Amino acid sequence: MIEELKHIWNVCFDDDEAYGNLYFSHAYSPENTLVHTVGGRAVAMLSLLPATLVTPAGERKARYVYAVATLPAFRGQGFSRQLAAQADAQMRAEGCELAIVVPASDALVGFYSRQGFAPAFFQRAVSFRTNRPDGFVPPEGISSDDTESGIQKIVTWRERFFSTGGCFVRWDAGLLSYAVRECRIAGGGAFYFSERDDEGYIIVEREGDTVTVKETAASPTLAPRLPAFLRQRYADSKTITFYLPPHSPLWSGHGLVRPAAMCKWFTPPCALTDGYFGLLGN
Repeated sequence: MIEELKHIWNVCFDDDEAYGNLYFSHAYSPENTLVHTVGGRAVAMLSLLPATLVTPAGERKARYVYAVATLPAFRGQGFSRQLAAQADAQMRAEGCELAIVVPASDALVGFYSRQGFAPAFFQRAVSFRTNRPDGFVPPEGISSDDTESGIQKIVTWRERFFSTGGCFVRWDAGLLSYAVRECRIAGGGAFYFSERDDEGYIIVEREGDTVTVKETAASPTLAPRLPAFLRQRYADSKTITFYLPPHSPLWSGHGLVRPAAMCKWFTPPCALTDGYFGLLGN
């Protein structure tokens, strides 16, 4: 079965094979995967990754609806809708309070709206040109080695930085490791910084001449120096874009706010003012 699911992933997401191999070695689990078969063959899939919504009033159990895909020859037959209905039933049975999804296209926004999802999380994108010096001395960054202790640093710093403003989605160490490794395949990774009172991390990927900082957890005094670090490390790139929570104090007043994720509640909802999804959804 897993080879059939890998085939669905590779065909539907048009990824380098390394991405699918990484998912199935680091994030996949049979109990979190729903599969539709035709004649005993897997033709559609849907994953439910565990997540926790952390709010000022407490924690809410969630699932991230991920890797929803149907082989092209079997589309238009309602298989994704059937899997979505099964996913709803499973999440309700296990006591989940909400489901979260990141539509990959505008067309899918409509699809998920019809399944009961609504925009709930937003992010602010702040861009810099790499050919424009800013006068800051780059901080010393240390590349993550993906060890247990390295990922635990991200877990700890994430909690510290994002628990101070509104709501945020907490990922376990295994999924954070998956996200960092995925970024490394894309020419990036995680970088740590610690200089006197300045500390934090960034998680970066690169596509063509664009460097994307998928998550930034850094002190306000460190953040202005991060573009200089990235200009130095990726000197042949043209644009650096940071994705931030809307309420982030970093580069306050700059950038464009855009939808980041949608959610569906199975229990009475809580306000998601300034809610931050982050990292796995960018």
